[in-house]
Amino acid sequence: MRLDLRRLSLVVGGLAVLAACGSAPSTGGGVQTVSLKIMVGGLSKQIYLPNMLAKQLGYFNDQHLDVTLIDEGSGQASEDEVLAGNVDAGSGAYVHPMVLNALGKKIETICQFGIAPGEAEVIDARKAGSIQSPNDLQGKNLGVTELGSGTHTLTLAILGKAGIDPTKEHFVAVGAGDSNQDLYVTALQNQISIFGTDCKMPAGGPETVMKIQQNYVPSFKGKTANLSETYTNQFADNAS
Repeated sequence: MRLDLRRLSLVVGGLAVLAACGSAPSTGGGVQTVSLKIMVGGLSKQIYLPNMLAKQLGYFNDQHLDVTLIDEGSGQASEDEVLAGNVDAGSGAYVHPMVLNALGKKIETICQFGIAPGEAEVIDARKAGSIQSPNDLQGKNLGVTELGSGTHTLTLAILGKAGIDPTKEHFVAVGAGDSNQDLYVTALQNQISIFGTDCKMPAGGPETVMKIQQNYVPSFKGKTANLSETYTNQFADNAS
C-alpha cells in the first residue's frame, strides 16, 4: 500500500510542477522546494483520501514539494479553479474534464484514484418504509454535494436506469456532510477496493462515463468529448 501511494504522490506532483514552473531547478547542488496549491473537491470525502494521505505521510515533501491542499465542496469547482489559473492542480471526478472538453476547454486527468464510484444513495431511516427502490425517489428532494457534481451525475444515472424522468426531482446542494470517525473507518474498510493501485485510467472507463452522461444527464444530451484529450497515463507510466 505504501508503495502505491508513494507513486500516487509522484504523479500528482508531476503535473503540479509542470503547471507551476516547468521543473524544480537545482541550486547549489540541491533541489529547490516548489510551492503548489491543489484544490480538492472535499478533503473529508473518502474518494479523495489519497490527497491527504500523500501530504500527511510526507510523500510530497520527499519530492521537494510544499503542497497546500485547499478544501472545496465539489470536484466541479476544483476543475474550474484550475482552468482559471487560481490553483496548480485539482482533485475531482473524471466526469468534469470530460464535460469541460465538450465545451472546448481542455484539462487532463493525470492520476485516477478510484476505479469505482465508491458512493451510494442514503435515506433517512425514518423514511425507509416509503422508499424501497429508485422508483420511490420520483418527485423527491434529493441531496447532492453540488449541482453538476459527480454525485449529481450518479443520482441522475440511478433515476434514468429506473426509467424516472430526471427533470421531475428537486436537487439540493448539501455538501459532503459529517465524517463522525467510527463510521468513516467502517465505511473505508468496506470500500477500500474502490481505489486503484497505479493511477492509470481503467480501460473502458472514459467510454462508460460518457455513455452515462449522454444517456442520463439532460445538459449533456447530443454532446460528445474527445476522450483522448481528457486523461493521460504518461505520468503513471513514468512513476512505475
